[in-house]
Amino acid sequence: MKTETRFASLKRSVVVGLTIALTVSAVGGAFVMSAGTVTATEPTEGLSETGEAHTSETIESGSLTVGDGQESYGFVSGQVVDTSNDPLSDILVEVIDPSTGETVATKRTDSTGRYTMEVTPGSYSIVAGSASSAYETGTARSITVESQLTSEADIVLSSIQEYGFLSGRVTDRYNNNITDATVKVRDPATGEIVSQVQTDERGDYTVELPTGSYEVIAEKSGYMNSGSQAVTIEAERTTTQDLLLGQLLLPDEIIVISSDNTVPADGSTDATYTVLVRDQNGDPLEGTTVRAETPSTVDGSTVESTGPDGQAQFEFRSSTAQDAGVKFTAGQVAPVSTEDTITFSPVSDEPAVVSGIVTNENNERLPNANVRIRPEGSGEIIASTTADNDGTYETAIDIGSGERVVVEATYSGESGQTVPTVVESGRTSTANVEITGVSPSQPPIAPPSPEVSVVASDNLERVVPGDRFEITYEVSNTGGEASTGAIELTVPSGVDPVSITGDEETRAVFFSDPIEPGESRTTTVSFEASDNIAVGEKEIFARAHLGTPETDTVTSTVDILEDSSDPPATPGDNINFTAEDSVSVRAGGDVSVTYSLDNTGDTDLDSAGIDFNTPDGVSISKFEGDGRGVKSSEAVYFLNGVPTVVRQEVTVTYAVSDEISSEAVHVEATATGAEQIGTRNTTLEIEDSGSLPTEPGEPEFTEVLQVIEAFNSDSEFNGRDVSFIEVLEVVEAYNTR
Repeated sequence: MKTETRFASLKRSVVVGLTIALTVSAVGGAFVMSAGTVTATEPTEGLSETGEAHTSETIESGSLTVGDGQESYGFVSGQVVDTSNDPLSDILVEVIDPSTGETVATKRTDSTGRYTMEVTPGSYSIVAGSASSAYETGTARSITVESQLTSEADIVLSSIQEYGFLSGRVTDRYNNNITDATVKVRDPATGEIVSQVQTDERGDYTVELPTGSYEVIAEKSGYMNSGSQAVTIEAERTTTQDLLLGQLLLPDEIIVISSDNTVPADGSTDATYTVLVRDQNGDPLEGTTVRAETPSTVDGSTVESTGPDGQAQFEFRSSTAQDAGVKFTAGQVAPVSTEDTITFSPVSDEPAVVSGIVTNENNERLPNANVRIRPEGSGEIIASTTADNDGTYETAIDIGSGERVVVEATYSGESGQTVPTVVESGRTSTANVEITGVSPSQPPIAPPSPEVSVVASDNLERVVPGDRFEITYEVSNTGGEASTGAIELTVPSGVDPVSITGDEETRAVFFSDPIEPGESRTTTVSFEASDNIAVGEKEIFARAHLGTPETDTVTSTVDILEDSSDPPATPGDNINFTAEDSVSVRAGGDVSVTYSLDNTGDTDLDSAGIDFNTPDGVSISKFEGDGRGVKSSEAVYFLNGVPTVVRQEVTVTYAVSDEISSEAVHVEATATGAEQIGTRNTTLEIEDSGSLPTEPGEPEFTEVLQVIEAFNSDSEFNGRDVSFIEVLEVVEAYNTR
């Protein structure tokens, strides 16, 4: 008699190629299994649950029969692969009766590309693929299925997608081939990595891709990545894209290569320092941040960045004539330093003086020639005068000691100039001017018109609504005689000059006495910001004139703040550091946590990093995303810093030991820039990995059925997958009572 009620059937191909069919008897039945033979027993009416053994069958020709009835089913099984012999999962396979065209059974392939279906004996065609599949439909040859036997039908499918190739070579800046670099190909629309390969011993790589547009990037530990390169893949063609890795070298040495460190201590002349930063190979490092530390008596630049030649320049000013130490530090990750001394000498109270003779090419002196003086490289006239009847001139100039000036002279419409001349405070420098094409007998040109220049103080303090502030203006006459002088002010809404007459928007300051050639007038204007002025930068325009159409203008910018007590923002103030609060992971498994640094301010953060503190039983297995991860020190560095309105993101994968005993552990991450940004703690919730009832007498009958069902449906039992061997172990444990 064949059992009528079947709870589940086990149908799997084993290593030796046999197909085992296991049928569970009616409720209350038991299982007896031994090597090569499966015996099923059925309860006999009036007997105990154990009952008597009614049938015992030995596995033959790959199948197992339980009961004494006629078998009416066979099996068709096989694997679906692509043209590269790689298995294809989730492909629809149909069994079709060729006499009627009817589909008698369907199933989708599993993760290994295999399928198995139970059908009645007969001849069939096996078809794989569909119109919605990425592969063309494939048909196996006609097969014959016999009762209780398994017929194999493997199918090869061809991809509908057209493919091309991407290849290239990865090198460093010295054109060295980079072996074992990781080349990643990314879909620019989704950001997904669609392919990843390693370079060979020549630094070459090749990857086959579907046609379309991609981004490709090369990475390797110890190097800066290549940056994304856009590529287009065409069908059956090879696109070449070489990639260049920037070597990741840290500062190894910083040297003061030049300095002008003996300067007047008048606050107007700078001590200029040039420092050189080199890497471990002795090559200059571009883009390295160098910081200078000076005493409180010294002002000037404190942070500079090296150029392509590895050099950074600093300028310092001091209010006292004394030596001052300066310390230069390069780099953030592994900084190096050097020190030097600046000597600020006493300054002369006397101005620099320039004198000379104006002549023609025949060395004939030119009387009453017009002389003007300007700094080298500038068109601004800082002094002007007229030569005497003997062609000589002399004039004092207001310029820093050690600066270079150019003297220009005009006579009868012709002009000439000197080469740059160095001037020093309290000393007279000689600069003779030669004008060609003129004769002393020719009358001099008319006296020059007045020329005006205006400058404004740049030491504006932070201003809040309702505050008063001052701007000092200096108007200079760098030309001829002037009859009058004035400054017109144009102010924005919400800013008003105090006690100055004029219309609503334009105010004027008039000078009662003329400004003589070479002289200046200084005036300080007080302004008041209204209580309801909008926050932000406001511009105040000043236009100066000396009674002529020519004018000179200067613009002053005032920053209106909400609260004058607020300190100025630092690069780290607007960095948001985020991470998941908690994640779940099984003992012995992996889990990923994403950390983000968002710069929402308007100041770049030059460099940043994250340090990780992991508990016992937890370790870092890999870093993905931005930055450079270092497993040995459990840290990641963002060597390009965190620019404004940019997110730097890194995903850290933690490996959890299968012997960990805690139900929850905590991973601490600390983000640091120039100062500490913040700390985030993520809780790892440890889940039980689950177990099977395999001890003798342990499983209940319902648990046996649940294990069998989990195996047949490729689902989980107690949170874990079930193998065929484990099913046998559970059945054996149930029968051993």
